[in-house]
Amino acid sequence: MAKINNLKDLVKELERGPVYDTYGSILKNIDIDIKECEPYCTWNDDRHTRNRIFRNGGFELMLTCIKPGQATAIHNYGHQQGWAYIIQGELTEVKYSGGESTGDVAEVYRNKLKKGEMTYINDYEGMHQFVNESDKPVIALHLFVEPFEYWKAFNTESGAFEDVKSVYDSDHTAEFES
Repeated sequence: MAKINNLKDLVKELERGPVYDTYGSILKNIDIDIKECEPYCTWNDDRHTRNRIFRNGGFELMLTCIKPGQATAIHNYGHQQGWAYIIQGELTEVKYSGGESTGDVAEVYRNKLKKGEMTYINDYEGMHQFVNESDKPVIALHLFVEPFEYWKAFNTESGAFEDVKSVYDSDHTAEFES
């Protein structure tokens, strides 16, 4: 498979391969320049942003933009599978054991992902979080199998799990539809 160097070609390739074990293989062939992603990025001084690139019945593609010191909530996606690919910067992935069934979370894994690296997210392994511990902004491309409307987040202040509705700072699906 030839290298995929733009988001439109990535969406087309993903639409052809709706089998779980092919999505990760497709992502291994991407070499997308930051300039390709910049028009779809939004930034916020108070929190990371979620920018939907494309969604259909089989998958969802999203860019997250995370400034230094920002982090996602500790969360999962209702036992979905996904991948995160670093387009720009360095992002720390933190995995947690526990969850709603046990009523708690405990850090079990921490890994720094650099530009061009990818991680596989399987919520059956527990909850996860992404943290920008660097001094530079991060852009990460996320692919989720079987799109979802709600996800679970762990509220660190209350110690409770909460349902969170999926919202986006921008939605570009119409631009990528055939």
